Parts: sequence; C-alpha cells; structure tokens
Amino acid sequence: MAREVFAVNHTITGGRSFATQDIITYKIQYPEFVSHMSLASLNRINAYYRESALTLARSFMSTHETNALADYYEHRRQGIPFFGYEMNRPFTITYGQDCVVSLYFDEYVFTGGAHGNTTRTSDTWNALHGRRIALPELFPQDFDYAQMLKALIVEEITARNAAEPGLYMDEYPALVEKAFCPNQFYLTPGELVLYFQQYDIAPYATGIPTFAFPYKLIGACVPGC
Repeated sequence: MAREVFAVNHTITGGRSFATQDIITYKIQYPEFVSHMSLASLNRINAYYRESALTLARSFMSTHETNALADYYEHRRQGIPFFGYEMNRPFTITYGQDCVVSLYFDEYVFTGGAHGNTTRTSDTWNALHGRRIALPELFPQDFDYAQMLKALIVEEITARNAAEPGLYMDEYPALVEKAFCPNQFYLTPGELVLYFQQYDIAPYATGIPTFAFPYKLIGACVPGC
C-alpha cells in the first residue's frame, strides 16, 4: 500500500483598497493533505491549518488595518508615495513519505519602513496518528543531539565566513548557543534542516540561515509508520 502523503495548495486573500491603491493586503496559503490511505488524522491536521490561516488573516487585519489607513492618509497629505501594508505566507512541503510529512511556512510582513521581515515556522507530522514529531525523536534516547548540532552549525558558519566574510555576526558561537531552538527544523528525503530567524545570528542581508545535515552523518533516523 502506498504511504506517500501529498498536499493541495489553498489560498485565502483579502485586505482593503482605496480607489486604485492597496492599503493593506494579505495572501495566505495553507495545505490540505491527502493520501492513498484513509487517514482520519489527516482531517484533523487539515482542519488545524485551515483554521490557523483564517485566524492569521483576522489577526493581521485587526492589528494593522488602522495603522495602514493612518499611514496612507499621512503619506497622501505629504504628497509622498505610500507602499501598502502586506502579508504573504506561502508554504513548502519538504517531505511526504512513510506516513511522515514535513513543511515550513515563510511569513513575510511589510508594515512600512525600509523593508519587510520574514518569520519561518515549520511542522513535522506523523500523519498516521495526527501528532507532531519532535526533534529528539530522530535521535537515540538520552543522546545529546543539541550539543552536537550546535557544534556542527558553528563549524559550518566558520567555513562560510571564511569563504564570504560578513555573512554572520562576529559573536556567532554565543548567538548560536542562545538562539538554537529544537522546534526550528524540517525534514527532506536525505537531510535534517535546521534554521534560525532573521537577525538571530546574521545580518538581514543573509536572510534566514539554514543548515542541512545528512541523517547518516548525525546518526538521525526518520520515524515512519
């Protein structure tokens, strides 16, 4: 029996415009998982993402619509260009086999200023049981996986900075120790990928720092069905 899990992309959009000017807009994508297997747990996961997308849209509008309108009228009063507030959140499926699905969301928000900011979140699910898989489950019990991964990340940053100085902040060893979060990971067919948020360990221009390690190298194993 096939054990792959696939995703259908759904999108909700909305906002507020005045004449031809977009004041505030959002575009939120969310997945609907399907499988050849009949998994009631997928219905719960799908409902979670659908409701999360709707809640995010409401929250974005309630938090920013008033300020966006005020900025628009102030820019118009001063005769300077106004760039509408914006949220865009696509998702990427990185793994979908053996009843395991992994994905990440990049939520870009612009509310004025020089540039917007992107926040990445991710989930890895056991689709058979409808529960999230935590990072420690990939490693042997009582193994200090976090210390190993942080050491490998610092080693990788050292190599990257040597090839291209300035990619990461000078105090990156201490910043990696401080900002490492076991929830910030996703799976690919061959590698575990860890990431940090913008500004955690690198300047804005570096983007979202990611570090990919082959499962065999780090002694990890993806738990299947």
